[in-house]
Order: sequence, then C-alpha cells, then structure tokens
Amino acid sequence: MQSYIEHAIGDCGEGVVLKCRPSREVEIFSSFPRRMWASLTQVSTPSLVLYGESTYPFVPQSVQRWAEGNRHVNATQVPGGHCFMQEDPAACSQQVEAFLLG
Repeated sequence: MQSYIEHAIGDCGEGVVLKCRPSREVEIFSSFPRRMWASLTQVSTPSLVLYGESTYPFVPQSVQRWAEGNRHVNATQVPGGHCFMQEDPAACSQQVEAFLLG
C-alpha cells in the first residue's frame, strides 16, 4: 500500500494525479485476463475487495457476483468514486490493514 501511495499518485495542490503517463494507464485498462471468471472461482485465499460507492455500474455488480460465487471473497463498498484509493489513501489502507489483521 505504501508503494502505491508513493509511486502511483502525486499531490497537485487540488487533490492527486497519477504519476504514470496516460498512455500507460490505457495499456493497463485495455487488457484483461482470459477466462477471468473461471479463474476467480478458484481463489481460495480470504480476499477483500473494496469498491467505491460512486464507481462505474459494472463494478459493484461484478464484485457482488464474485462474492456470491466464492465464499472466500468479502466485498465492501467504501465512500468515493472509482479511484477511491486515490481520494483517501489513509482510509483505504486502514480497511486493508484491518482485514489483514483480522
């Protein structure tokens, strides 16, 4: 989480901005794994999936589908948009830490 905070986002005075080139972000988000849903059903490690309350409509639907189909997945909606972790990194890291420390 600390590496994400230090290397992925930067302060711009009015909030935060991505440190990577926009073209790199496009490369990341235009790729996806083949047979993703089949792979997701095989996850056997306790997993926390956080998603913003104001994200794209497909996100909560997909997260709920995964959580309902896999008992190891805990889905939690948090305040914020699609990039909630950039809007409030401290709150995000607290959620992750609480989950990991159980």
